[in-house]
Amino acid sequence: MNPLVAARAGLLNALSARGRARRAEFFWTLILLYGVPAAVIEAVPHARWIDIILGLVLTVPVATAAIRRMHDIGRSGRLVLWNLVPLFGSFIWLRYASQNGEPVPNKYGPAPKPPVRISPIAA
Repeated sequence: MNPLVAARAGLLNALSARGRARRAEFFWTLILLYGVPAAVIEAVPHARWIDIILGLVLTVPVATAAIRRMHDIGRSGRLVLWNLVPLFGSFIWLRYASQNGEPVPNKYGPAPKPPVRISPIAA
């Protein structure tokens, strides 16, 4: 998935915790929503208040993307709460977020990744 397409899909669903999000969609959305503002804030002196405001505003879109990512692997969105456990909680959650999504529809919706079609090799 193209990074721009993935980030666009993440932003279009930024306020919805329903459905599923592919790994590319989640991680590119995360980079766009946290990485770009962080780089801008680092470049602007005395912008701590902007950092605080952006952190509060961007928490909901990142949390909903994380919940949709858990849905893609067939898990409950409550696994996002692992991030609240100091030190090792984020590593456990990152392990879940890095897994392949289920290739078939699950209780959270249809598979966002089209099924892989293997064509027979002509002999």
